[in-house]
Amino acid sequence: MKKETLKSKLPLIFLFILFFIAVFLRFANFEKYITFLGDQGRDAIIFKRIITFEHPTAVGPPSSIGGVYLGPFFYYFIAPWLLPFNFNPVGPAIGVGIFSCLYILINYYVVKKLLDEKIALISTTLITFSVTLINFSRFSWNPNLLPLFSLLTVFLTFEAYKTKSYRYYFLAGMMISLTMQLHYLALLIIPPLIFYFLLLDKKQKKNNIGIKKLLFSFSSFLLFSSPLIFFDLRHNFLNTRNLIALFSQSGNFSQNKIISLLMIFNRLIQYTINLEINLISSSIILILIIYLYFYFIFKKKNNIHIFFLITFFYIFGVSFYRELKSAHYFGAIFPFFFIIIAYFLSLFKGKKIIFSLILISLFIYSNSTHYYFLKNVANSQIKKAINVAQVIKENNRNKEYSLVSLPESSSEAQYRYFLEIWGNRPVDREIHKKTDELFITCEEPCLTIGNPQWDIALFAPIKIDGEWKVENVTIYKLSH
Repeated sequence: MKKETLKSKLPLIFLFILFFIAVFLRFANFEKYITFLGDQGRDAIIFKRIITFEHPTAVGPPSSIGGVYLGPFFYYFIAPWLLPFNFNPVGPAIGVGIFSCLYILINYYVVKKLLDEKIALISTTLITFSVTLINFSRFSWNPNLLPLFSLLTVFLTFEAYKTKSYRYYFLAGMMISLTMQLHYLALLIIPPLIFYFLLLDKKQKKNNIGIKKLLFSFSSFLLFSSPLIFFDLRHNFLNTRNLIALFSQSGNFSQNKIISLLMIFNRLIQYTINLEINLISSSIILILIIYLYFYFIFKKKNNIHIFFLITFFYIFGVSFYRELKSAHYFGAIFPFFFIIIAYFLSLFKGKKIIFSLILISLFIYSNSTHYYFLKNVANSQIKKAINVAQVIKENNRNKEYSLVSLPESSSEAQYRYFLEIWGNRPVDREIHKKTDELFITCEEPCLTIGNPQWDIALFAPIKIDGEWKVENVTIYKLSH
């Protein structure tokens, strides 16, 4: 009896071992390796202004291209983490790290409920050791929470369909809105969800998806998207127009669509399995996955179908997006692709399970070689930002001053954040005001006097009053 009790508890024991490993990998040498650059500095300033009630915002971070603003959910969700850490920007990063650890437990619960315990344990193992997901968890950035929220979106949609409960329809609509506010590409998981449940409803000859419930869910979506909707209404649908332009322009390129799809799948393999392969190898893996799907799964009544549908529709959708496909572009489908991999690994049974264990071990080893925070020299970006900001503060003569970083593509927001919380705030660049002093930070050789960049040209500097070298950053103080 005791052996049976122990055997029944083994999955939970293994889960908590995975959880503690995940916590270690996500928080080891945490502060020394936190990314704190321009985007994080900009967000930290907004967090600070929200929690001090200086400037509550109705929009979230802008997209890197296209001038499309996300909703403000991420800002309000993470801003409170500044308070327990006395406005140290490590706080928001810790908040993201904690939710990334909770994702480990939530993944196990969701996959076990929708599929089975074996697949849940395997997929949880994969996300525990995934270097891409570990990297996402170690700094504050809106796309880093996508894996958790996209998984919750699918789960709550399942629960809404199964229970017919208005509560779950409300939560599903809310979660779709929140996930979309983390990154617009998350919208690509919505069409396959709608298609899957409409098709399932038709096959089962049921009428679970009533118009009233859908309207209730849509109302929830509108409620949680309302700040962004009001922003768009006030600005003549600026966001909507930019979003349409972004995708319509991205779609107008002549690259062979099959090649484009293979390139996207290749990137997905690279970021999930951590395997550098060519397009031919990607093609073989893709064909193998499709073959195994039709051979083992297609005719089965199994919830795994939705994960395939979302993954392949997402790959197709992203193939129209011509910009560089960085890891965060795939954040919304990382959970689903790991679940697909886990499903295939779970097919090995009996003596063949050794193949599954070997493949998982190779996955863990391959990812472990990229755990930079366990072996590389720390970059200490928060400390660097503090040191640069301190030099600027000490050399400002209590006058209005501007702060600019060169080259133009770089950002000085990480320095602005500390200057602001120290009560030495530079003039916001958006004001376009000519100030008494100008500080320029350069991480590479740069032109100061005579630089055509608009805010330097507006200041019209005629001499350099000071020059300092701090943390490989050269700081110039200029005057008229």
